This record gives sequence, C-alpha cells and structure tokens, in this order.
Amino acid sequence: MRVLVKSANLSCLNVFIGVPKESYPGESRVALVPAVLPNLLKAGFEVVIETEAGSEAGYPDRFYSEKGAKVLPDRAAVFGSADIVVQVLCYGSNDITGKADLPLMRRGQALIGFLRPLSRCCWTASDRYGPSAGSGSIGL
Repeated sequence: MRVLVKSANLSCLNVFIGVPKESYPGESRVALVPAVLPNLLKAGFEVVIETEAGSEAGYPDRFYSEKGAKVLPDRAAVFGSADIVVQVLCYGSNDITGKADLPLMRRGQALIGFLRPLSRCCWTASDRYGPSAGSGSIGL
C-alpha cells in the first residue's frame, strides 16, 4: 500500500534539523545521507551537520554542503542550533558516550533515532523518568 502525505509549507518556520557525528565507538553510520537533503530543503527545513559526521559512512562534508547543508564545527553547535536532532544511536542506546549529550539538549528539542527508552544502562537513583527527562527534550 502506498501512502501519500501532503506536507504544509514549513519555510516560514525555520525548522533546523541537526546531524551530530555518531559518538559510539566503532559506529560508522550517519543519520542522514546527502541524497535526502534536497527533499528536506524543499519542504522548508534547514539542515546543519557536524563536520566529519558522514565521513565514516563515505560521505565527506563537501557532499553535504553541495546539497545545501551547513557544516558546523562541533557537536555543541549542532545541538545548539537544531530543533530536531537525528542520530543513529541516541542517548539511551549509547551507554558509553551518550551521557555527554544530555547537557546539550534543550526543552522542546526533538531527538530522533534509536533511543531504548526502557534501558536503565545510564540511569542513577535520582533519574525517576530517565536522565533525559530533565532536559525537556522529546524522543522519537
């Protein structure tokens, strides 16, 4: 079955999608490939990507900039400017380095990727609803 979705014009909203480099050791995937950028930009989104985010997957920074993404120097800049952050392994699925992202998240920011919301791998006794609950971010 094929479903067609007609999207509203989002150009006046200036919604930024951010792609940080994956931080889990050995993770070589990237959450967005350059080929999808024209569709996102046409829909009115703006895309920012951390430098080298796609290099392990075979997509150098220039592939992203040629398709209209803005390459930012570091992870904090991506989280700071993005309304929606897309990652392969988000905080809950990244028990090794994911906790470093918590201070970068902000209220109302959406986080899309593998989350494992029921995982308690990084929780402490004070985390009643999980560590990211205090940031006010939305996980999808």
